[in-house]
Amino acid sequence: MSRQTWLSAVLVVAIGASGVGVVAAKQHTRQLFTKLHQARTRHGQLTARHVQLELEQSTWANVERVRRIARHSLHMQPPKHYQVLRSGS
Repeated sequence: MSRQTWLSAVLVVAIGASGVGVVAAKQHTRQLFTKLHQARTRHGQLTARHVQLELEQSTWANVERVRRIARHSLHMQPPKHYQVLRSGS
């Protein structure tokens, strides 16, 4: 095998390997882009859910709501001034 034929064969193999590398890199990039898109979508969903939960928490913790439930559902009343006990007095 002449030197020129050997060199041509080596170059063909190198070009083929380079082509395979490019295809593999493009495929990997596509996979990463898909994962990024999925992560961004999930982030948006979680952010929306977080906002909903914060709104729900503020609704449940509303002072007037708690008082209303305490009065009507639990039949509780605020203590009278003579019912309040203070320690150390």
